[in-house]
Amino acid sequence: QSLLPPFVVRDSNDNTCVDDSTQMVIIVWTIPYQFTWLRAVVKDPDVLSRFSLHFKTDSSQSVNCTNHQQARVNDRTVDIHCDLSEVVKQVIITGEGVKYLCSVYISG
Repeated sequence: QSLLPPFVVRDSNDNTCVDDSTQMVIIVWTIPYQFTWLRAVVKDPDVLSRFSLHFKTDSSQSVNCTNHQQARVNDRTVDIHCDLSEVVKQVIITGEGVKYLCSVYISG
């Protein structure tokens, strides 16, 4: 199942969460973006480390994450840092934690 970001992950309300059947969230920008980190807020603290991030350029080429780091901010929040060799147009979030997502914040 592929989804563009459901409204609940971008409504700035960390208490509204995706449907339990959500398996993937794809964030697509209109122009390429320099990704540096992502903050995910979840409803179940047990899944904070159960995310995978994938990145694609505007020509749909995969970009590898180097210097991958995760930092637990609190019981429901994790920051995921990646160094990317180029700008990307898509961030694809997969893993068991996706069905517990409440909010996603991305910084360049």
